[in-house]
Amino acid sequence: MSLYRWAQDAIGSVYYAFQLQFKSNQNSAEKGAIERILTPDILVDQIFPLLYVEELIQFRQTSKTYYLLTHEAVIWKRYLERMRIPVQQMRPTLQYRELVANYEIESFVTAACALDRSWRRGEPVLWREEIHASQYRIIELKMVPGGKFLVASVRDKRNYRFFILVYALDVLFGSRMLARVPTHYKAFNLQVKYMKHEGVDGIMISYVRRRFKDGVPLQSKHNINNLYQGAPVTLPKAVVYEACSLHMRLDSVEVLIAPYSISPRENKGRYTGMARQLELPFKDVYNYQTLSEIHSLTQFQFEGTPCMAFVEDNHMMSVIHIRRLDNDFAAELRCNSYIVGAPHRIRTIRFLPCQRGLLVVRTIRQFPGMPDLIVFEIYDLPVLQHGIQNITASKRWECSDEYKLTGEFVISDAEVEKTSESHPDILREECGPPTIWLFASAREPKGCSFWWFRASPDPSRPGEYRYDQQGGGLHQNDHNDECGFPGVERSLVLEFEGDEMSETKILKKIRRFHWPSYRFPMHHLVPNPGPPVTLRAAENSLSLVDISFSDRIGGIINNSGGLVALAWDETSGKICLAGEKDEAIRIMDMAPIAEITKKLAYRWAREKLIPTDFDAY
Repeated sequence: MSLYRWAQDAIGSVYYAFQLQFKSNQNSAEKGAIERILTPDILVDQIFPLLYVEELIQFRQTSKTYYLLTHEAVIWKRYLERMRIPVQQMRPTLQYRELVANYEIESFVTAACALDRSWRRGEPVLWREEIHASQYRIIELKMVPGGKFLVASVRDKRNYRFFILVYALDVLFGSRMLARVPTHYKAFNLQVKYMKHEGVDGIMISYVRRRFKDGVPLQSKHNINNLYQGAPVTLPKAVVYEACSLHMRLDSVEVLIAPYSISPRENKGRYTGMARQLELPFKDVYNYQTLSEIHSLTQFQFEGTPCMAFVEDNHMMSVIHIRRLDNDFAAELRCNSYIVGAPHRIRTIRFLPCQRGLLVVRTIRQFPGMPDLIVFEIYDLPVLQHGIQNITASKRWECSDEYKLTGEFVISDAEVEKTSESHPDILREECGPPTIWLFASAREPKGCSFWWFRASPDPSRPGEYRYDQQGGGLHQNDHNDECGFPGVERSLVLEFEGDEMSETKILKKIRRFHWPSYRFPMHHLVPNPGPPVTLRAAENSLSLVDISFSDRIGGIINNSGGLVALAWDETSGKICLAGEKDEAIRIMDMAPIAEITKKLAYRWAREKLIPTDFDAY
């Protein structure tokens, strides 16, 4: 095939590459040499697949032709379909096989490789910082897996009005706020995940809020929205807790963040008019009210339907509620007593898709003067029915609370799944589900306790896995307190000063937590994983390493009253923080990836591929 003829027929930056290089000088010796030796088919199909991503980037720098040729999306899609390192979870409405997705594919691959390299070497750096005005004070932050969307619970200065804000990150024309919905009361314990509701793809947002029953008491000195939800306090009147879920549809969002949509800065009126014509994105899905405390929300897919689970504390005992969000189904699970008559409190729960079960962590009070017992239990879910069901653990580990653990037990997700059948499969180095991590702050001595749970092949069900391994440890800190933000493959540890009953913390530094694979007792590696995509760095044996420039960010946050909210996404490397007095969110990136809009290849591709029906909006 003629090289120039192939370039004319191609879609994307390749056309411009060969137009630039050869059309102006059709008889050049270079054109003839490349046509005879390295045709585009040979380069794309036979040479590029043999290169590491790092080598392809070096090859890109040799000429303008190869610079644009190596931006072709098919090259990066082939890399993406072979990768066995953590990659960003794609939103379900991303049309992976369509032209509009091409500008994002390369960033998925290069960000994953760069972050994996710095994380394994123990050289994490905060490369880029963005500041986004919110016009409100931040209460809590949560990132949707994949790092494309950020959800914030906010309040006004007077603590009278409360909202949930949704931001789109790393989109063309800049990251920006997309939508806002009122919550009427302070929303906390945010949980977000891509989920379908009534067949519509979107983001499921779950949260807890509370209010005084029958209104605020007369002459009350307490504004319940001023109180930190993690601190015990005696209130003059009964409090109603509400577990809420709302669904934000993404088809409307895609119109606003499409790669060839309208710039909200250059065409603000047009952009606003287009947004007003779209269907409202939010829909209330679920609301449960009770006079007992609600905590430990989690979201998951069960038997093909979106579900939410949470814990309700009632009379020194805890009950697990499971709700299907597509209908009115409700089940209550009670864990059978481990020590008869001993009060217990469930600290956190996580659904285990691989074995249709629950991982439950609870503390049990034994006798006066003795430390609490921490129990880790796995329950096989029965056939769920309306009403109360008693369940018995199939696997149990226990340890004494000798470090006087405080605050919240934070647990990682059990599994990350693709959100659309058109997306490539998520591949891992090991067979079976990933390791689950659990963190809790220790008081005596200061530091952070951590535990891991790993799965092994189930001998009774060939090809299936069950979580049956457990281990952990304690990182001791002689100066400051610590808390963890666990991920499936990567985790963060924050070093801070502050009372665990306070909503704000004095941030000292952010540290990368990495547990080298050789420390696990057993491995189930994938046989014949195929050629690697990136030249992986050797693992640094240190579990904790400071993230460069995090101490500087800590100083800025502390000048704003201290850290009030932090969220992060392990696959994109984004960390989001907010200070107590800030009306803004700081978004930092640990993956040194150039913005697509600043690339020459993007501008040429945009001129070629802008839709002809653009003015229809």
